[in-house]
Amino acid sequence: MNFLLSLIQSLFISTACSDDCLAAEYNSFYFELAKRKCYAPQISYNLVDLPANFAGYCVHYVSILVDKEGFKKMGPLQRKEIVYHELGHCVMFLEHTDHSNSLMSPVMHKEEELQKNFSVWLEDFFKDCNKY
Repeated sequence: MNFLLSLIQSLFISTACSDDCLAAEYNSFYFELAKRKCYAPQISYNLVDLPANFAGYCVHYVSILVDKEGFKKMGPLQRKEIVYHELGHCVMFLEHTDHSNSLMSPVMHKEEELQKNFSVWLEDFFKDCNKY
């Protein structure tokens, strides 16, 4: 209960990535949706202090929360992966996959693996999106 309460409280604490990297990845997600003529509602996004072993969290229909310290340490594609992954939960209603070769894998990928596979995984990620 305390975990959920602290997550909800963190929605109201304004934090920002100094170089707007979280906003850039968030906007990139919606750009990719639009390219595919897909629709998903826009929700808020916040950098917060999450408990250990949480890189991100989806508060359904409301916000994605990304761990502030972890985000700073991630590579560029890992940042994109965590934002897309959490938005996949929150606005596309995707669940974790049972296999590791997906943006919806419950385990974060290494930057090198993302460099090699991201474009293929991206197509799979958006294949069943809500078309407009």
